Amino acid sequence: MHEIITLQLGQKSNYIATHFWNTQEAYFTYEEGDESLIDHGVHFRAGTAPDGTDTFTPRTLIYDLKCGFGSLRKVNALYEINESTAPQELWSV
Repeated sequence: MHEIITLQLGQKSNYIATHFWNTQEAYFTYEEGDESLIDHGVHFRAGTAPDGTDTFTPRTLIYDLKCGFGSLRKVNALYEINESTAPQELWSV
């Protein structure tokens, strides 16, 4: 099946889409032997975070007024290297 990009345009569609994404996430299987009910590659993009963990981000385009994003950052922090997880030097220079 091909990938699907979801369009979320406005406050009400963003509210409904939030519930859609939460439902999609509920269908994730985390055990090796479990078979998934849906193909996650259709609505999610697989990736790897800097710490090596697998990530799945929704294939979506979100549009809303500037004040409608609340506390969301302009840049996604998912793929940033966190200073607390960065390798530490063994010797002080």
